[in-house]
Amino acid sequence: MFLIDSQKNILAKITISEINENLYIGDITDDYLPDKIRETFLRYEEIINGQMFSLLDEIETEINGFGLAVSQENDFKAFSIRDLQMMSDGKISFRMPETKLTVEQATINTQLRIDR
Repeated sequence: MFLIDSQKNILAKITISEINENLYIGDITDDYLPDKIRETFLRYEEIINGQMFSLLDEIETEINGFGLAVSQENDFKAFSIRDLQMMSDGKISFRMPETKLTVEQATINTQLRIDR
């Protein structure tokens, strides 16, 4: 599975290890995140760890403004996501409400295809 931007550029390869209802949990295994996105998620993690919850709405609005989505590796169809969390240790989680994939479906065809 890939994390993609609104133009379907690949930003990261994701390996899903667990699906609970519509919550997908896994690891970022290859990452091509632009600095602005990486820095935003580092700030998000600092806000969470520092329990500065009054700043959450602003940073979540910024994250949602990136227009990030995920795609399966075999078709690049974009699936919208919400509640995206990417941590500095490479962990990722998100909700994908309109689709129910199994772990196997989320990780098929694991060869990374990037034209850069």
